[in-house]
Amino acid sequence: MASYELDSFVPNRNIRIVVAAETLLPASVRLVFLVIDPEQQIVWPTTQQIEQSHDNTTQSFEMGYARRDYLWQHTCFELFVGIKNKTAYREINLSPAQAWNCYQFEQYRQPAQMPPVPAQDIQLLQLQAQPQKLEAILDLQLFLQTNECQWDDLVFGLTSVIKLKNNSELYFALNHSTAQPDFHCKRDWTANL
Repeated sequence: MASYELDSFVPNRNIRIVVAAETLLPASVRLVFLVIDPEQQIVWPTTQQIEQSHDNTTQSFEMGYARRDYLWQHTCFELFVGIKNKTAYREINLSPAQAWNCYQFEQYRQPAQMPPVPAQDIQLLQLQAQPQKLEAILDLQLFLQTNECQWDDLVFGLTSVIKLKNNSELYFALNHSTAQPDFHCKRDWTANL
């Protein structure tokens, strides 16, 4: 199991996020986001808040987990999955409020509609949230088949949006190579899962 400590775009010594990741055969990934927040600064979303975001209309359920839009407007954990030498990628949002979504992009932030276009080729198998911890298992088999690629062809970005009680936000990622936080920047996806 690999582990990564995410960096905050704005330096923050009080909150830390560590991600443990492992591949599961034949084509799944298990992610565990561990949050260190000794001063209890983070605002954890509730199911009601998620459902009220932007008149959230995504109502599909998968394995008992609701797919909802705009999860990044609350504390949210994310996985980006791309293919080496190709522009298409997926953005997966995982909420501590037991909701998730997966979006498809053909190239950098395209199509540019809001909410983004839902993707059906990555499946959520498990989502568990506890105080300071979120665990998810995602199946990428259909994504690999559809794109005619192997696991070694993939690149991964691990990110998180953290909402604080003082109404500010922190943006965590493996790397920040742009002038503003940009989780869609493929050169920052450096996780080897």
